[in-house]
Amino acid sequence: MTEPVEPTSFAARWVEAQQAVGTFIAAAGTGFHDTEDLLQKTAVIALEKYADFDPRRGSFLAWAIGIARNQILHWRRSTGRDRLLFAPEVIDQLAEVQSRQGREFSGPGQAVAWCIEQIRGRARKIIELRYMEGLKPADIAGRTRSTSGSVRVILNRTRKSLRDCVERRLRSEQRGR
Repeated sequence: MTEPVEPTSFAARWVEAQQAVGTFIAAAGTGFHDTEDLLQKTAVIALEKYADFDPRRGSFLAWAIGIARNQILHWRRSTGRDRLLFAPEVIDQLAEVQSRQGREFSGPGQAVAWCIEQIRGRARKIIELRYMEGLKPADIAGRTRSTSGSVRVILNRTRKSLRDCVERRLRSEQRGR
């Protein structure tokens, strides 16, 4: 029989881990709104399964990131190709690094931030409209005076370029260790 969950124990651990888990989810290539949704789902599942958490097997943060990782992979399967998607191996690397580093999400977080900063011009504007403002390609087309087809092409090319950039940076950092 499992012991009853002590809500204050979960709450205290979640408060400490929440920022790092959210950073992990965002670094895995989710948009702002999806990051918030995935973080909430992760919190709900973590609370529901908190009785299964065993501190002798690892930190609460690593456990919560494992739950978030599963949520990201499920989200990936359900969203199709309209998102910036990293290979599962990259998500695993992000989870491992984040679990070890806790709140300081330097490597992957910096790689994502650096690669996003490299996006320029029209592609940058379209990425901002899509992921910061949450607009659909048809709405972006209206704002940028282009077709929704050309917006989709730019989004797909930019996502691929960003994904490749982050993967290169992460591989480069691993070789440097």
